[in-house]
Amino acid sequence: MTEPSSEAERAAFFIAGQAVNAWHEGLTVERISFFPESDEVWVDVNEPAFPSADEPWRAGDYRNAKSVIRALLAGPAAQEYYSFGGCSDDLASGRDAFTADRVVWRALDLAGQMPARGPVLPQLWREVRNFVESEEGRAAICVVAQMLLEYGELTGSEVSDFARHAMRRTG
Repeated sequence: MTEPSSEAERAAFFIAGQAVNAWHEGLTVERISFFPESDEVWVDVNEPAFPSADEPWRAGDYRNAKSVIRALLAGPAAQEYYSFGGCSDDLASGRDAFTADRVVWRALDLAGQMPARGPVLPQLWREVRNFVESEEGRAAICVVAQMLLEYGELTGSEVSDFARHAMRRTG
């Protein structure tokens, strides 16, 4: 395990966690960017469209929402794992200042838009933790974070290639 030693590294692991998990969930990652000197960071993912409040949710909508929520939560989980050597059981442990509240609130907002049989966030958090702490997940996130720190920006196909290669080497 690589221990991040700076705020920039912790932020890179956060972004890499989201991007790798989004890719792993089958979402289309367009690009990820990280320029710590200008505080510009982003993950461009094509999120599926969700029904409006008065439209019925179908099985595919639930699967897609769960994928988006897991991808959002993977940022804080990856950062927590790489900052502290493991993920807490608490979704909002807040052990690190960069554990961005905005992604947790986005996940809560998305879950709140779903009808009552929507996902339970603690369960999705456990699923994300399991992925982030798995040998394959760790390897892929670490490689993508290192490449992001080196190059500042990666295309979705680069994220996919790096993650796939890292996961293959562990399997």
